[in-house]
Amino acid sequence: MLFRTFFALIALAICGAAVATFAANIPGAVASVLVLAFLKARLLVLDFMAMRDRPGVLSFTLFLWAGLLLTMALARSLILPAFT
Repeated sequence: MLFRTFFALIALAICGAAVATFAANIPGAVASVLVLAFLKARLLVLDFMAMRDRPGVLSFTLFLWAGLLLTMALARSLILPAFT
């Protein structure tokens, strides 16, 4: 199970790097990279931290934390160009 998750994480990382390389500073591309990052965080929490079979407060909190960080990253990428 972890090998499949590992290869999915590698594929998501390669896709994120490709999108970031070929579509730099486009808000849609930034959002898609951040969605890929959230998917990677989800796989890490569920499989590598073994929380797939144990839903609860900790997994919800980790998803909330990842979502908050990625939302702040999206806001930064949208707000920062307005000041430069």
